[in-house]
Amino acid sequence: MLALGGAVSIWNGVDIIQSERGWVAVIAGSVALVGGVLTFALFILIREVQALRAILLSDADLPLAPVAVSAPEIFEAPASSPPVFHEPAASPPAPVEPLAPPVPAQQVHEPAPVAALAHESPTFAQVFPPAPAAPQAPARARFQPSESA
Repeated sequence: MLALGGAVSIWNGVDIIQSERGWVAVIAGSVALVGGVLTFALFILIREVQALRAILLSDADLPLAPVAVSAPEIFEAPASSPPVFHEPAASPPAPVEPLAPPVPAQQVHEPAPVAALAHESPTFAQVFPPAPAAPQAPARARFQPSESA
């Protein structure tokens, strides 16, 4: 039933897939379809394991097919001495000719010193200088009623 419901949901959502409702129907339907197939597969697996368990626990003799067993073939090596491996005759290596003339070493370019750069990054204090403190009157003067009011 779960797989069937998922298939129906996919069928209904395909026609309206351009809308969000269509996408939701297709995605939910595919999840339900896969869930139903997996549930059915687990059902089959559990049923087979239970049948196997019932057979193994029963007292009845199982009809077994006869199995032909033959003696294993034994390979016997000839009674000769083991093989002897000989080293190949060593010949002097051939001289190696260089393929191309050696390339002269390139001079390494030294980077410019850091102080000589045309642009240096400013520091935080240069970009955001501290705000000047506003002069404040003493606390009593700030809370005294003014005479002009």
